[in-house]
Amino acid sequence: EQHLALAAMTAEEPDADGIAIGRFAARSETDVECAIVVKAGYRRLGIAKLLLDRLAAAAAARGYQTMSATYLSENEGAQGLLASCGFVAVADEGDGVVDVSLDLMADSAQFGSR
Repeated sequence: EQHLALAAMTAEEPDADGIAIGRFAARSETDVECAIVVKAGYRRLGIAKLLLDRLAAAAAARGYQTMSATYLSENEGAQGLLASCGFVAVADEGDGVVDVSLDLMADSAQFGSR
């Protein structure tokens, strides 16, 4: 209930290493932190967004209210993905690290339909 990991595989090579993984871990009773990694060559295909959508739906179903993430400010891919999914900046100390948060209660009706 406090942790979840999802993996993406290819149908062409089902026994090979996965192409992406997304996970969340509880930071408190109301907040989970998420992370997603997609292999080079499979990026910008919507895999990260699909994993993030499924993680958010699972976290909301478990009663978590917010989902948090942290990324380096130079990572434009992460910034675009998280912004497009409704995450908003909650801290940017100018040190190159950005903390963002998603209100799962406000957005829970959208999960699974994106």
